[in-house]
Amino acid sequence: MSGTLIVSPHLDDALLSATQVALSSPSTVATVFAGPPPAEVKLTEWDLLTGATSSYERYQERLIEDERANAVVGSRPVHLAFPEVQFRESPLDVAGCTAELAVLVAEADAVWLPTGVGGHPDHLLARKLALAALPDESCPPVGFYGDFPYIASYGWPNWVTGAPAEEYLDAAAWISLELRTVGIPDDGLHREVVTLSESERRLKGATIAEYRSQLPGLRLDPRISKWPNALHYEVRWTPNPETLALLVRDARESLRGGA
Repeated sequence: MSGTLIVSPHLDDALLSATQVALSSPSTVATVFAGPPPAEVKLTEWDLLTGATSSYERYQERLIEDERANAVVGSRPVHLAFPEVQFRESPLDVAGCTAELAVLVAEADAVWLPTGVGGHPDHLLARKLALAALPDESCPPVGFYGDFPYIASYGWPNWVTGAPAEEYLDAAAWISLELRTVGIPDDGLHREVVTLSESERRLKGATIAEYRSQLPGLRLDPRISKWPNALHYEVRWTPNPETLALLVRDARESLRGGA
């Protein structure tokens, strides 16, 4: 395989956040935490919120949703068999997960990771695992995508839309603070705002709509009509070599201390 590797914490995150990346080149979307729930898990809090009657049945449904969403944009889904935090009853197999990601990274021409904006533990952990999996030599280009919808929790910032900031609400300041909070320095990064074309927006809307079991819980609907300009933009950052080396080192040290 060659092409772009997009690392997704859960079965929806990458294509909610980086559809244009998937559309721009042959892509593999690798979901880190796509393992099944333990047999004894009947119904988790999130699955209860989203109207499931069985966590295992909802898990099977989400696998199908992810296959269909990837089919819309033509990306290849890969589901790693590690459970997400709502299903984990024992420590994550960090070495095994990192090794599987390293195989995928070795086949990629470019790698995109979640920033972890929003602070979800699985988003932060997926980023660390993928950073730890990067080779020390001949590393492909690496970037970070803004985790949607969390990146737009307070609306798109003015550096995305070009519109004046709202009075008493500074989304740009929040994102800058959030990046530092989740361990990504806002210096040493090149920020890119991608404005999706009309055809890309249609495809993104069709892609997101496949994740029908998750959209209401994320306060989205199948048409994303509650989010002004939600489909118009995607945000990403690329680190300079020194910043990337620092993030890799910090990720490896953090994982050695326990996931």
